[in-house]
Amino acid sequence: PLLDALERIDLYLGGTGVRNVDLDLVRDVVAHTRVHNVFALTDALGGRDFERALQVLATMLEAGESPLRLMPMISRHFRIIAKLKDPEVRALSDRNERARSVGVVFYFLNRYQQDSERFTRHEIENIRHALLEADIALKSSRIDNRVLMEGVLHQICFRHSVAG
Repeated sequence: PLLDALERIDLYLGGTGVRNVDLDLVRDVVAHTRVHNVFALTDALGGRDFERALQVLATMLEAGESPLRLMPMISRHFRIIAKLKDPEVRALSDRNERARSVGVVFYFLNRYQQDSERFTRHEIENIRHALLEADIALKSSRIDNRVLMEGVLHQICFRHSVAG
């Protein structure tokens, strides 16, 4: 994780010679990459792109990201998708109001709506249950965290609805 962060800072600053690095620069460069990767992961999951989700997960875990910190972001993504399936929310004609009702910035609403079309309500319910089980297992099981995370990614990308 430290070496990875130093490489990112080096790439960000570029050039050679003496370069000034302060705490604010480190926070900006390292935090930006973490946020980018979380969104890349939820984008891959929302698109049911298992291979991409595995790649992003591997990158994040190698960078020292904790699976326990990833679970809330993945869960949030599917909570938003579930809200977009609600008939009352779907009936809102004003896109700004719809975005507010599900708790997202208007700019990201299209992405969440596209993801919501890829999953049935029943699948989302199953995914949310699988995420809860994985969260509990991450906190209490002796199973390798990476194996648990890869399993939940597989369930999200490949689980099919029995009743739509």
